[in-house]
Parts: sequence; structure tokens; C-alpha cells
Amino acid sequence: MGHPLFARISQLASLLVFLLAFPAAASAAVDYSRIVENESAYIAGLQQPSGAVLSSLTAKVKMSVGGSICTTGVGDDYYKIEPYQSNLAVLGMLEHPSADNLAAAKKWIGWYIGHTNAPDYNGVTGTVYVHYAKVSDGTEVHCGKYDSSDSYAATFMSVLKKYAESGGDTSYLITHRTAIETIADAMTATLTGDGLTWAKPDYKIKYLMDNSEVYDGYGSIAWLEQNVFGDAAKSADYASKQTGVQNGIETLLWQPAADKYKHYYYTSPSVSTNWTTFYADATSQLWPMMFGVISPASTRASDLYTTFNTYHPGWSSMKNTTSFPWSNLTLAAAMLDDRERVDNFMASARSNFFENGHPYPWYNNQSGFAIRAAKLIRDKTNLAYGSTVTASAYGAEAGKLTDGSLLDGWTGGATDSEWVQIDLGASKPFNRIVLKWNADYADQYSIQVSDDGAAYTNAHTETSGNGGTDDIATSPYDKRYIKILMTHRSSAGGPGLKEIEVYQAEGPNLALGGTASASGNTASAGLAIDGGVGSRWESVAADNQWYKIDLGSSRTINRIMLDWQRTAYDAAYSIQLSDDDISYSTVYATTTGDGGMDDIRFASTSARYVKILLTTRAAGSTKASLWEAGVYNDPF
Repeated sequence: MGHPLFARISQLASLLVFLLAFPAAASAAVDYSRIVENESAYIAGLQQPSGAVLSSLTAKVKMSVGGSICTTGVGDDYYKIEPYQSNLAVLGMLEHPSADNLAAAKKWIGWYIGHTNAPDYNGVTGTVYVHYAKVSDGTEVHCGKYDSSDSYAATFMSVLKKYAESGGDTSYLITHRTAIETIADAMTATLTGDGLTWAKPDYKIKYLMDNSEVYDGYGSIAWLEQNVFGDAAKSADYASKQTGVQNGIETLLWQPAADKYKHYYYTSPSVSTNWTTFYADATSQLWPMMFGVISPASTRASDLYTTFNTYHPGWSSMKNTTSFPWSNLTLAAAMLDDRERVDNFMASARSNFFENGHPYPWYNNQSGFAIRAAKLIRDKTNLAYGSTVTASAYGAEAGKLTDGSLLDGWTGGATDSEWVQIDLGASKPFNRIVLKWNADYADQYSIQVSDDGAAYTNAHTETSGNGGTDDIATSPYDKRYIKILMTHRSSAGGPGLKEIEVYQAEGPNLALGGTASASGNTASAGLAIDGGVGSRWESVAADNQWYKIDLGSSRTINRIMLDWQRTAYDAAYSIQLSDDDISYSTVYATTTGDGGMDDIRFASTSARYVKILLTTRAAGSTKASLWEAGVYNDPF
């Protein structure tokens, strides 16, 4: 009971081993915009004709239903419709507010309003039960239960505000104002004199996570009253409640002597919150920042995040003590400019979930948080974001290439001599340029860079482009101007781009195109340097094995990423480098390897051969196995 995550995690923690068997991707560059577009489409694709947004298509519940009495383990298969999860999913989907996504959000809003209780089993009006859709025919049922009443209502308010801000149908919201206010008052139904809400009337626990969400919920309905419904008095009333929640969190849950929050409050102030307990003790510490109770710029926010990572350093490789991936935490990382952990998580998620059918235990809200984190860190690290753009034609539209939106763009004239130029405002170091093409694109083009906008150096030439996304690794440059010269169109119309992104990126994976060998199963050694995340190399079932990469020629390297299968890895291993495959020097060694993603950095060294000496398998690991091994020379 209590916070919706708690019930799900408590029920399913035994599936940890299932998650740990998934691979992560040893990828040095993340396509944030692809995540925004694709995961938004995934969420929209979970919508039923009724408007309900399913939690997952790969997680099913077998149960029989009689009235509102449900018996699990027998009967028909059902998909779950968890309102809390779906609210957070739709909230993320609205970061990409296409016409289709706005329509999907409106249908979800209509479903939620249409399924409110009047009243529920606790006598509260405006709550919504968890529902289930029968797999065979979509029939929707409920079992007369919800995990919380405060968080469901709060996150729905957040959806409504985001929907309105994103260009949604505000007249629809005005039409349903009474119902919306009734749902908002489901938060107030458990609001107490100290400013905090119980999880639900019959579960009187005041959770830090719930109340952080309620803080944002009250702020959202206050915004709606002011900006959509035009009621300043009601806006002020809800804003006052929001302030009360903030004060309650600060007074009852913050522990200044311990520099941490209590993760819940019951009747005793002596609740023990332990940093070593991943959920909910440690994870809840990030919720006040994530939902606006405290500022990401505050010392407290950064201190809590630092402490969290000290106790749980493996979360960004999906190594935690629950069975869930916890993409929620990537939003906290993005808010605090921690691109490395965001990228590490997204690389893991790409192979585990994004491009693998979103298997259980991935739920819709995980995509929602991933979208929000990807968009936020993209706009923070994309050097071109907000930059001035000029063009050969239709210059008034050129600024759309750096506005962060994937829903508009620029189209040039119907010639083979079109160009766009980005002014970064000052010289900035970069080595990665991402071009997001429209349906009509340039299949031949070059990219030039300049200090002054007059004298240019060629950075990249493309002679057989195929549209879509061109993710280009360039040499390191420190320049102010970037020009794309489009010299041949894919069709009769003008070439078009949706967005141009510029980054300081890790260097390209030098292992791609190399050759690999091993002490055992050498025929499959190349599977760990093929750039894919669906195949792997594994050793024979013995200690003292080795895996070797031949880069083809001597290269400067300073970073190696090893993507272990999480149930098959070595606790003790070392990495050695050589130019001649005879004399080797050790650049890294450990006896405490824990699987997952190992990101190993060392002083820049010239080498052709990279050898991993697999000394001792970890307890429980029959073999050592690598999904991918990446070799890099990071320039920055």
C-alpha cells in the first residue's frame, strides 16, 4: 500500500535476477531525440480504444472477476491500467506534443474523468480504481482498489497542466472543470493539519514521495485555475495548500541533523530512514527535487544526489535491489547535469527495453521519465540549442532547426545548392553533429566549420545519404560556425531538416571494424565488437581465460567500456595493452568486479591490441560473457 511504486516493487522484488540478465549497450553516444520520438510513440501505442493507457503489453495478470471481487491466478489474462503509471507516462509523452500525442492525451484525460468514483469504498469522490483490460476483447474491469488516492489525483493534475501548456484543447478542460476540481479535491480528502496527505483514507501513512507529487499537483491545479479557468481566488486557495505541503515536508520529514528526509511519517517522529535501503528510503530523497519542492540549484539537492550515488553507484547500469530499471532516477540526474549517468542508463535501456519490445519489468511510466530526462539533458548539452541559424532560402524558418522541437523544421529551395549555417555565439569545442532530416532530404552534402564565418574547413562529406538521422562523429573542433552545404536532393522538392544538434561527445568506438579472438569460443568473439546489443561472446567454464581485440593499427586510447552479461562476469580481471601482441602493459586491474557496465578510463596510451585477462569468475558465474566491448579515445 502507500506510494504506488511500493506495492508493485514489494510484490515483484523476487524478479531481480530476470532483470539482471539483460544486457546494456556499450554505446558512447545517445540519440536523445530518438528516445523522445520513439518512446512517445510507444506510450501512445499502449492506448486502448476507450482511452485507457495500458501499463505494459508484456505484463499480464491472470484473474477471474465477479463484480468487483478479483481472484488472481485463475481465469482470463488481463492487461493492467494503473492510473498513476499512466499519468506519468502521458506526462512524458507530452514532451513531444504532436497532434497524435495531444489527441492521445485528451483521450486519456477523458478516460480518467469518466472512471472517477462517486464515491469510492472510502466515501471519497474523484478517486479512480486500478482497472484491467481483458487481453481477448479489451473489456475493462476493476477490483475496487487503488494504491493511493493522493498521488493518483496529484499526477493527473500535472498531466492537465502539461496538456494545456503543450497546446492541448483548453476548451475541453473548461467543459470538464467541475470534474477536474473534484479530482483535485481527492488530494484534499486526506490532507491533514500539518500540511501532509495520507496515502489514502484507510492507509494513514504520509509518504515523502506522495507528498512531493501532491506539492506539484496542487501547483498544477492552481495554475489551471489562474490560466485556464480564470479563477484567481481558487488558484490562491490551491497555491496555499501547496505551500502547506512544502512546509509540512520541511517541518515533519526533513531531518537537518542527518541531512536526509524521512521517507514517511506515521504517528512517531522516530522513523528510521536508511541510505543503504534502495527503495524507498534512498530513492525518495530525490523526489522533492524532481517534483519541485526544492530547487535543483540548491545545495541540499546536490548533496542528496551525491549521497544517493555514494550508496547506490550501480543504478545507472540498472543494478539495484528491486526488479525494476528505475528510469525515474534519470530525471534527477538530468536536472543536476549528470550526463554520464543519464547516458549510461539510456545505453542500457536501448538494448534492454527500447529496441527489445519493452519487455517486463518495463512499464509505461518508465518511458515517461526516460523521455523527460532525454529531452532535458539534450537541451542542456546540445551546443546548437537556441543558436542563431541563417539559410540560403526561407531564412525566417531556419531558427526552427535549433529550437528543440521535432515537430517543425526548415525546408530549402528546390535547388542543389542549399545551405544552413549555425552560429554558436562563440567558439566551442565539439566532435559530434546530429542531423534530423525531413522526408525530403539531401543525399549529398558537406559540413564545414569556421572561426569567423568567412574561411571554412571541411569537416565531413556525405555522398550517399539516406535521410532519417545522420549521427556524425567528426574530428575535434573548436569553432563558432557550422555550415551544411546541400549539393544534391533526394527528390524534386527542397531538402528539409527538423533539427540540428551539436555535442561534445566521447570518441567513436575504435573496436568496431577490428577483429577479436579469445582463449575459448573464439569463433563468436566478434559478437562483442559488432556494435549490436543482442549477441554476445562467452568464455568456456573456467578461470584464467582471455579476450583480445586487434584494432588493426596502433591507436590512441584512454577509455574502455565492458558490457558484461549480469549473471556471467569475472570479479577479478585486468586490461592490458600492446603494440606488437608480445609485450603488454597493464592499465587496469580489479578483484571486485560486479558485472553490468564497467566504464574504465586511464591516461591516453598508444596501442593496437587490447587484452582482457579474465582471472577469476564471480560467485555464481559459470562463465564470463561480454555483450559489447568498446574502445575509445575521448577528446575532451
